[in-house]
Amino acid sequence: MTGTGRPRLDARSLPLVDTGRRPSYDLDDVRVGVVHLGFGAFHRAHQAVAFDRLLERFPNEPWGVCAVANTNAALVRDARQQDHLFTVVTVGADPSAEPAVRVVGSIRESLLASESAEAVVARLAAPEIHTITLTITERGYAPPPGAPGDSLLGLLALALDRRRAAGLPVTVLSCDNLVDNGTVLRAALLALVDRHPGAFSAELPAWLGTRARFPRSVVDRIVPRQTAADRDRVSGLLGLDDAMGIVAEESFHWTIEAEEGVAAEADWAGAGVVLSPEIDRVQQLKLQLLNATHSLLAYSGLALGIERISDAARHPDIAALAARFLAAEALPSVVAPAGADPEAYADSVLARFASPLLPDTTARVATDGSQKIPQRFTATLLACKEGGRPPRVSATVIALWMYLRTARPDAFSDENAPDPRLDTATPDTLRASVSAVLADVVRLPAEVATDPDLLGPLTHALTALLRGDPPAGLIAEAATGA
Repeated sequence: MTGTGRPRLDARSLPLVDTGRRPSYDLDDVRVGVVHLGFGAFHRAHQAVAFDRLLERFPNEPWGVCAVANTNAALVRDARQQDHLFTVVTVGADPSAEPAVRVVGSIRESLLASESAEAVVARLAAPEIHTITLTITERGYAPPPGAPGDSLLGLLALALDRRRAAGLPVTVLSCDNLVDNGTVLRAALLALVDRHPGAFSAELPAWLGTRARFPRSVVDRIVPRQTAADRDRVSGLLGLDDAMGIVAEESFHWTIEAEEGVAAEADWAGAGVVLSPEIDRVQQLKLQLLNATHSLLAYSGLALGIERISDAARHPDIAALAARFLAAEALPSVVAPAGADPEAYADSVLARFASPLLPDTTARVATDGSQKIPQRFTATLLACKEGGRPPRVSATVIALWMYLRTARPDAFSDENAPDPRLDTATPDTLRASVSAVLADVVRLPAEVATDPDLLGPLTHALTALLRGDPPAGLIAEAATGA
C-alpha cells in the first residue's frame, strides 16, 4: 500500500485492473528487442504505446523495450518499483467524454546511463536488439563535451562499433522533431567519431554508411509536462497508484521512412504506424503546420503573460494570428504527401492545441527557439519569398521570440534552460543588425535572412517591442494584416 491507501501499480496488482485496460500478453514472456535512448514522458506516451500494440498482435516477437534514461534516477527507480508498468490516459477535445485508460507493458527493463554507462553500451550491442529508438531532443545531436561515454550519443556510437565488429546490423530510429532526423543522427555520429578517433575503429564510419540503417521518422502526439494533478488523475482512474502515469491526447501519428529491412518482422499498421516513401513531405507538413503553430502560440502567449498553450489558442487575437499564419503563409507553402488533406490537418491542429484537457505550458514549448525556429519556419519563409507573399505573421513570431529572450527573460520559468544561441545576443546587438542575427544566430538561409519582406515587418515589430510598445497591439495588427 502507498500513502493514499491504494496499492501501487506493479505486476502483483495488475490483475486488479480491468482486462480491457491491461496487457493481454504475458509480461514474463516478453522478449526485449528494442533499446530506447531518452526515457521520458514522450517515449512512454508514444513509442512505448506502439510497441505495446505490436506485442498485443505479435506476443512472441521481440518488441519489448529496454528504456535508458540519461540522468533521471528517480524515473528509473519508479519504473523498477512498478515492474516498468505505467498508465497512459488519452483525452480528446470533449471534456465530457470518458478518457481511455491503458496500462502499457512494453517496457521491460530500464538503465541509468550516468551510473551504468557500460551496461547501456552492452545492451545496445546485444545480438537480440534489432531496433534502437531515440528521443534525446534537438540538443542531443550537438557535439557533446567530454569523452564519448559521457553522453547518450557517445554511448550509441560505442555500441554501434561493437555491433560492427560482431557483424550485427541494426535499425536506428530518431524520433525527435528534426528535419531529416535520421540523416542528422548519422551525421552527428560520424562527427563524434571523427572528434575521438582513438575511441573507435577506423572501419566504423564506413559501416555507419552502409550497414546501420537510419530511416527518418515523424512523430506526432501532444504530451504536456506531467504534473502532480495529472498523476493523481491517472491513479484515480486506474484505482492504483501510478508514479509514472501519463496524460496525452488521443491523436497518435508515427510515420517511418519506407526502407528495405525496416521492421519487416511485424505489421506496423496494426500499431498505428505508417511506412511511407514520402517522408520528406510528411515531415514538412508537420513542421510547417503543427510545430510552427505550436511556437507561435508559445511566444504570443508568453508575451501576453498566458501560462497555458490551450489558453493561448483560445485567446481571440492569438487564435486569429494562428489562423492567418496557416491560411496566408503555411498552407500555400506546403507540398502534401499523397492522400493528405493539409486544410483538414491545419484545422485539427488548432482544435488540438485549444483543448483544455491538455494543460501544456507556453514556457515549456518556448524553449530552444534558436534551434526550433529554423526547423519550423525556413521552408515557409523560402516559399513565401518565391511566391511573393510577405511573411508578416512569421516575422512577428520571430520578433516576439527575440524580444522575450533578450529583453524579457523573466517571462521564462526556471525550468527553461538557456537558449544555446540567442542568449549571447542583447537588445543592442538586435538593434544593430537583425539580418546578422537571423543569419548567424538563427542560421536562416542567406536569401531569407536578407529578404526585405521578412526584415521589414520583423524590424518594425522588434523595434516597437524594445521601446516598450505592448505586445498585444502588435499581435492584433499582425492577425488582421493591418
